Amino acid sequence: MKRLALSLIALCLAFSAKAQDPKFHVYLCFGQSNMEGAARPEHVDSVGISDRYLTMAAVDYKDGSRTKGNWYKALPPLCRYENGMTPADYFGRTMCENLPEEVKIGVVHVAIGGTSIKGFMEEDAFRGLPKWLTYDAKKGEGTVVAMPARDDIDYEVAEHLIVELYSK
Repeated sequence: MKRLALSLIALCLAFSAKAQDPKFHVYLCFGQSNMEGAARPEHVDSVGISDRYLTMAAVDYKDGSRTKGNWYKALPPLCRYENGMTPADYFGRTMCENLPEEVKIGVVHVAIGGTSIKGFMEEDAFRGLPKWLTYDAKKGEGTVVAMPARDDIDYEVAEHLIVELYSK
């Protein structure tokens, strides 16, 4: 847990200067073993990746190709040197395909197998949930108790982009 907290603090400090660019969208990809990536990358997974898709190394790679805290073109593996393809690989590619050409995508990928989901949450992380969600902190379980109506969503949503994405 201490290692996770220190890593997250270091990563936040490392990319805070870059986060000031409104045309550089940064996504934090945290997770457990399923986010580490088990599938071995094939040649096709390393071609056609946009120069707009970047990843920040969360650790130093054993072969010296990446250093923790620096941005690199998002060639697999994204998590660690010995890992494989992750959900973030094609997430970023899809974002590049669907956002304007001037927008760059950055992922900060931190996945630690065997870590409890509670390691990624603060005690009060679920305070103020919308009425259509519940969370049981003791069980570490969230439940959708009702489908939200449009009025229940109190943040800005670009609905036209959702419709456009699903109509392709």
